[in-house]
Amino acid sequence: MKLLVIGDLHLDNKVGKKTVFDFFKEVEKELIDVSKKCDYTVLLGDYFSTALPDNIYREKFNFFVKKLKNPILLLGQHDINIYGNVLQPLKPCLLYTSDAADEL
Repeated sequence: MKLLVIGDLHLDNKVGKKTVFDFFKEVEKELIDVSKKCDYTVLLGDYFSTALPDNIYREKFNFFVKKLKNPILLLGQHDINIYGNVLQPLKPCLLYTSDAADEL
């Protein structure tokens, strides 16, 4: 079984004047291409620096996840706020099949 494991993206963090997402866009296609060659793609959580990121980051992340082969999304500490609310619109589920990812 082949797995692609992607950890702690923190897409809304800043690196100088750019966001991590600006850097991520440069490797996004490569990650999707590698994902297609694997059985599952595991994302280790901490997709953003907060459980309440701007909608633009949520939307771009959702489009990315939809392109991955059999994504498994785990929740990180930054994906749950102090009140226990889980990052939305992602559902707190450990496994999304390709069909289920279409519902994101």
